Amino acid sequence: MGKPKVLVTRRVPSEGLDILREKCDVDLWNNDDVMPRASLLERVKGMEGLFCTINDIIDEEVLNAAGRCGQCKDLSIFLIFSPQNGYFRASSYHMIIRRMTSRTV
Repeated sequence: MGKPKVLVTRRVPSEGLDILREKCDVDLWNNDDVMPRASLLERVKGMEGLFCTINDIIDEEVLNAAGRCGQCKDLSIFLIFSPQNGYFRASSYHMIIRRMTSRTV
């Protein structure tokens, strides 16, 4: 079994990225600008994890675009991590929490 595939939607410090790359196959948007919505929807396909920022709108369209992941048969993405200044914080605008909960994300 290969490493889980994770999309990183913004450039992050190399120390953190190195840790992620040890365990995951990383697709990095290597830019400080917000990933364009069209790019997010295209690159999230087949991903098992999503490392995103508060600027990324993670909604049902993104979850649907992810499709089915290799680690599970009935979910699309199964891990979404959004660090903000050292804390985990999610707003209802940033991520549609109820939709994710209903999908067991």
